[in-house]
Amino acid sequence: GSLEPLPNPSIDTGMGLERIAAVLQGKNSNYDTDLFIPIIREIEALTSQTYGRDQEKDVSIRAIADHARATAFLVSEGIFPSNEGRGYVLRRIIRRAVRHGNLLGLKEPFLHKVVPAVIELMGNTYPELSRSESIIKQITHTEEERFLETLERGLTILTEEIARLHKEGSRVLPGSVAFRLYDTYGFPLDLTEDILKKEGIRVDTEGFQKEMAEQKERARKAWKGEAQKEDDETYRELVEEGVQTKFVGYHEEVTSSKVVAILKEGIAVDIAEEGDTVEVITEETPFYGESGGQVGDTGVIVGKDLHVVVIDTKRPLPEIITHICTIKEGTLKKGMWVELAPNTERRESIARNHTATHILHSVLRRFLGEHVKQAGSLVAPDRLRFDFTHFAPLTPEEIDQIEEEVNRIIRENLEVTVEIMTLDEAINKGALAFFGEKYESMVRVVSVDDVSRELCGGTHVKRSSDIGLFKIVKESSVASGIRRIEALTGEMAFKELKAAYRLVNECASLLHTKPEELKERIKRLLEEKKELETELKRLAQGEKKDLTAELLQNVQTVGDVKVVCGVLEDVEAEELRRMSDAIRQRLKSCVVVLGASKDGKATLITSVTKDLAERIPANSLIKELATLIDGRGGGKPTMAQAGGKAVDKVKTAVERATEFVRKMLET
Repeated sequence: GSLEPLPNPSIDTGMGLERIAAVLQGKNSNYDTDLFIPIIREIEALTSQTYGRDQEKDVSIRAIADHARATAFLVSEGIFPSNEGRGYVLRRIIRRAVRHGNLLGLKEPFLHKVVPAVIELMGNTYPELSRSESIIKQITHTEEERFLETLERGLTILTEEIARLHKEGSRVLPGSVAFRLYDTYGFPLDLTEDILKKEGIRVDTEGFQKEMAEQKERARKAWKGEAQKEDDETYRELVEEGVQTKFVGYHEEVTSSKVVAILKEGIAVDIAEEGDTVEVITEETPFYGESGGQVGDTGVIVGKDLHVVVIDTKRPLPEIITHICTIKEGTLKKGMWVELAPNTERRESIARNHTATHILHSVLRRFLGEHVKQAGSLVAPDRLRFDFTHFAPLTPEEIDQIEEEVNRIIRENLEVTVEIMTLDEAINKGALAFFGEKYESMVRVVSVDDVSRELCGGTHVKRSSDIGLFKIVKESSVASGIRRIEALTGEMAFKELKAAYRLVNECASLLHTKPEELKERIKRLLEEKKELETELKRLAQGEKKDLTAELLQNVQTVGDVKVVCGVLEDVEAEELRRMSDAIRQRLKSCVVVLGASKDGKATLITSVTKDLAERIPANSLIKELATLIDGRGGGKPTMAQAGGKAVDKVKTAVERATEFVRKMLET
């Protein structure tokens, strides 16, 4: 190549806003300007430190100020902490700030308290900060708490490693250790490197990257999509040959078109015979290819002496729609003219769910805040699934409100319109377009009156009332900062409500009450159950007291030591411990050995009062007895436990306890 002179030669001085402010205000550092000092003052108040007195602490104060500002802006853009992409950058920023706060003595979440200083300073110029203040503080606080849970443990491990390296005279932390800190305790590599730098230690980054690569390889092998890459090459070759599909399904339910390609097991062929499963590509199609969360259409392709069942439709590339088909009758040839007919009833169900998804998105943003953004979706004929950015589980009250509002909009019978316009026009009209998404210059805008306006290529109903009914069936978490709503519409929603109604009536019938009185009836039953359980426990404790009294009648004396031994049936280890405690309390000075078998497992307990623990340690005694029940045991000098498989040898083990006590007294 060659170097070409610029039309207007210039020098990049890096004179951004902060540096210009530093020059104009006569400061030697950006951090000394009025763009940072208000934030630093807030950090001083939180840490009881004074900026400018200690160079090392100043580094941490500046880092917190810078990271608080970056956090506020990122969250205001709808970016939440996660383990990939921009979300991971944000997570690293927050965690570095938390680490610097830790160095300044802050052991509790604090960064969310610095954020208001950022907003007060910059909110007028960047109003999105003020609008998002609540969510910025909540997201920051949540991430701080999550990291603080593991920070201390991770720092302990790192401190131990540093001590070990100093002792060995090494200056390199193994990559495997750095990766464990990253993978298990959430320590970004640069955070580990920052901590080690002061100790004159570096990270074996090559080893770290090797561990990371191996983890990614394991994840790749677990993913079933490798073959897709090869398939994509096949489709690209077809596009280069001029093969393209025009989608006409927005306005046509049935279309006649020419077959331009047939793929069998990823290879282009000219003919497909009866029984073959192939991909069929036509010049035009009314079949919607899976994209944008909406599943592909099913239906039939027919021709003279030809019947083909379409089991799915994909859109592997923007230019191509491929029909996954089974040839039921006849022979399909490249160049044939065929008739394509999707399953319209299924398509209508999908359309109901897709429009409902748009309405749900709008309602979520209105009720929860503008930070809510779509993070994934599934629009199928039988259900819809909507993933969205949000920091906390929805309360039952919030779910009820959202569901009621979506159904109110459905009943309003609002018109659903579709317009084609430039991207700028769409944005100016308020259509939702999200940071990081790619859009063509001309876009398709789907609007539900003034309720919802989104860029979308999917199929929709004509009016909101066509959806019929909307029912949320589940709300859950799918990742950090990502919630999921699963819902039903139309007939499926009606069936869900009908099934719930039937269940309530059946339960009411079983409990001999009316449906409206079912809740109170169940509450009474639970209270009665609790009372009965308390009574049973009281009776059981009385029985155990009787057993304890019985054991106390058989106290043996070995030398100058009282020994109580006993075998009990169908008793838990916890109960054995309680009984041994009761015996020790009564006798004041003794050795207790109890055994039991339950559910095919043998248990032994040895218990020794403190005055005898040095002469007859319970943990030494249990090790002798454990071998007799084919088991292992351990514990403390005053209390130990063993478990084994030989339930038939429990009695023998307990009977031999006095023998082992005598030996221990003699040594």
